[in-house]
Amino acid sequence: MKKLISLLLTICLILSLGAFSVSAEDAKLDKKDWKIEASSSFGDSAKYAIDGKIESYWHSFYEVVEGTAANKAGAPHELTITLPSETVISGFSYTPRTGGSTTGFVLKYELYAADETSGLKLIKSGEFEKKLEEQMVKFDSNIEAKTVVFRI
Repeated sequence: MKKLISLLLTICLILSLGAFSVSAEDAKLDKKDWKIEASSSFGDSAKYAIDGKIESYWHSFYEVVEGTAANKAGAPHELTITLPSETVISGFSYTPRTGGSTTGFVLKYELYAADETSGLKLIKSGEFEKKLEEQMVKFDSNIEAKTVVFRI
């Protein structure tokens, strides 16, 4: 029987995603077996989206041209997280990039999920306020997922 764990996924984001950490009501999940891929990434920064450290972050690919950062990847950007087994998820939170910068705020998002037998389904979409504090998103009902895609 699958172990059902009600989770609160914490997502700290920058122009794509900052830190994606998980806490559970009953137990902490070990993220060492999580797999993460980014549709666009500056260096190897996608791994920082799930390292649980508020000061680290994932950033989409950009180049500095004549002293100005230019986003070369184009939106939308996606992070795909594959969990080691199907897990019940109840929501997530978004915390913008730390350090006082207002660049890279995520305003609109879509969250998709898939279990082991079905394709991706849109679970939640919405908008975040442009503020420097954590914002919670609860699902209407718990979902069971093995793959989670965060699209901005």
